[in-house]
Amino acid sequence: MNKTIITISSIVLGLAVVVIIGAFYWFQIRPGQIRKECWSYTQRTINGEDLTPGRFVPDEIAVKYGGQKAIDDFYNNCLREHGLEK
Repeated sequence: MNKTIITISSIVLGLAVVVIIGAFYWFQIRPGQIRKECWSYTQRTINGEDLTPGRFVPDEIAVKYGGQKAIDDFYNNCLREHGLEK
C-alpha cells in the first residue's frame, strides 16, 4: 500500500514537472524565438535578400509608406502569421 502511494506520487510529480516545463517553453521561450525570427525576416525582406515564394510580402506597404512604417508592417505581419499578434 505504501509503495503504491509513493509510485502514484512520483508519477503525479513527474507529470506536473513536465507540464510546467512545457508551459514555460510554450509561453516564454517559443514567443521569443518567433520574435527573433520575425525580426531577422523583416530585416532580410526590407533589404531585398529574402523574398520567399509563398510568403505574404506586402510590396504595396513598402512603396506606400516606406521607412519605419514598412518595417513595422512587415514585422507585425510576420508575428500575425505565427499567431503572436491579432
